[in-house]
Amino acid sequence: MFEREYDSLLLVEGSTFLPAATPARTGIVKREERVTCTPAAPETWGEVLRVLARFPEAYDSVWQMRRDEFRPLMDRSSAQLNFMCVDFPEGGYRRFLLRDGGDVCGHLVLRTDMRRGQLRGRIIDLLWPRGRAGLPEWLVQEAAWLLRAAGADVLECTASVPDLERALTAVRFVRRRPVVVWYNQLPEGVKPPDAWFMTFVDCDRGYR
Repeated sequence: MFEREYDSLLLVEGSTFLPAATPARTGIVKREERVTCTPAAPETWGEVLRVLARFPEAYDSVWQMRRDEFRPLMDRSSAQLNFMCVDFPEGGYRRFLLRDGGDVCGHLVLRTDMRRGQLRGRIIDLLWPRGRAGLPEWLVQEAAWLLRAAGADVLECTASVPDLERALTAVRFVRRRPVVVWYNQLPEGVKPPDAWFMTFVDCDRGYR
């Protein structure tokens, strides 16, 4: 691994991987993003993040709405998010509901952990009303600010869709490299994972 400075950003190059059992095909579906700049506090919109201990079952109705906007993607029901981001024994997760006025409209999951002597901050998962222009940029900036405020030395996110990649670029994240994802043969008619919306939450636990 080596480091190099560029436009005040510290880029850390290294190999990344996504292990899975019994692969049958491969696809390049995700790119890891990393930045160490200190983001400014985001402007306040109508959207507000509310801290959660666990995702309530009532969130499933929001998941159903967002699923139609983001499909194809993997399960993000309250039970699945709690399994992946609450009950995981190593912890370090912070969970938020995204609210627009009085209505819940999405979520954000962050995580911090120690790696190679640095506190690593990761945007694990996020969903938002996809038709709202500028909202993903606001959400990514809010996430970056929260992670830096928690003391993170380096920030990371994965992105597989253009609108999230644009939001990361707007907040001064820098693209690193494609990540190979292993997956089993898909049923006929199902799009390959390189067309899916994927984040760190879709990775095996050891990699998240």
